[in-house]
This record gives sequence, structure tokens and C-alpha cells, in this order.
Amino acid sequence: MLGLYPIEEFKKEVDGLELAKQGTNRMTIAYLCATEKGVDDLFAQFEKQNVNILKQPEKVFWGGYSGYIADPDGNLWEIAYNPFIELDELGNLKEGSNKK
Repeated sequence: MLGLYPIEEFKKEVDGLELAKQGTNRMTIAYLCATEKGVDDLFAQFEKQNVNILKQPEKVFWGGYSGYIADPDGNLWEIAYNPFIELDELGNLKEGSNKK
């Protein structure tokens, strides 16, 4: 799924993230979890593996729950639960699942 959002919405989402302040990131790659707990579980693993956590998971203005990490190349990754998108048991998007 490709989601495109206005740059002002993106800026609200990444406000305060050190990598975003550098002006090099105008996009993120998102990994969707089926639940908020799934997001929290991944962040617990990230902490154990010394992943560069930029923002701990929290409720966000668009109605979901997400946090951010950076990969070794400095790319922003959003790990999110989106209540407007349904995933099947394998983590694939269900057809027509974007409820927003």
C-alpha cells in the first residue's frame, strides 16, 4: 500500500525527531502491526537490540498508535497500528480495508 500525505501532515508526525530536523527525510517507510501491543512488542525487541529509537510509541493525531526508528542508513521507519486498516492473519492488507 502506498500512502501519500501533505508535507505539513508529515512534519506534524515527525516534529522533534533529530533525523527529520536535518532536512534529509521527506518520507518514512511504515511497518503496520495488527494491534497496539504488536507495536509495543517490536519496540521492546528494538531496545534489546540497540536499534536507534527516535520516538517511543504513542497515540497520534491521526487516530493511530506509532513510534519511529532509524535504520543504519538513517531512513525513518514508522512502526504503527492503524485502526483504519485491517490486516489478515498473515499481516497482509485486507482488500478494501482502508476505512478512513
